[in-house]
Amino acid sequence: MNEQKQVYWTAEVAKQLGVSPPSINRWTRALEELGYPILSGTEGRAYTDSDIEILTQIRDLLKNGPKTKTSEVARQVLNLQPGELYAKDDRTRSTRFQDQSNEHERLKKPDQTQLIEYERSKIMEFFQGYQETVTTLEKKIQVLEGKLEERPDVLEIREEQMALWTLEHHVEAELKKEAESAWLSLPSSEREHRIFKGLFPKRVENEEKKRWFIHDFIQQRKPDEVIKRWNERQNLLREKSNHVLNQKSPSNPHE
Repeated sequence: MNEQKQVYWTAEVAKQLGVSPPSINRWTRALEELGYPILSGTEGRAYTDSDIEILTQIRDLLKNGPKTKTSEVARQVLNLQPGELYAKDDRTRSTRFQDQSNEHERLKKPDQTQLIEYERSKIMEFFQGYQETVTTLEKKIQVLEGKLEERPDVLEIREEQMALWTLEHHVEAELKKEAESAWLSLPSSEREHRIFKGLFPKRVENEEKKRWFIHDFIQQRKPDEVIKRWNERQNLLREKSNHVLNQKSPSNPHE
């Protein structure tokens, strides 16, 4: 008789690893494409302790290792695992996912708790994306700093890159606010969808559609806005430089 194993849903695993549920789903797809089986239950994917250990290794390699595709990192991690982890038969015969099981009932959450968890996952997803951007930028800066002794002009390049990154960050933040205002100006019929809670339907904001609306709004406007502001910045710098040069007089003995 197979021994039942403790399993966890995606949101629980994301909370344990300190990442967003979309990150867990992305890493899981990479594992599944390589033949690693993940259990599926009535509430989506479910993970054993050994699955979580593998996902932890993937997280650490992506965070601390060299920049590599998720699929390659997943392959590296699986190559280090014992073969018995691929024993899918034992995993799929688990009675953990029977609707009548006590464990399943224990993992069911009230609707309010699910909404809180969902909002928390969105916040974590935002901060993870910001942290990944900062990490990538820090690695680029380290490379540039290593070349400063050989090429002093790299310092100027670094300053330009930092200025451009800062400009992009400000533009994206402003466009996000505009996108949220534009979303609220849409008719409620376009912003909401119907869900069932119990026996009665209820209309709530379509968070998935809102997320894609904001994403598309930013991506369509960001390139032109960044180029426009960057050109304005360059023109202003040239004007300041010319002004300083014009103030200098060859007849000035202090020059």
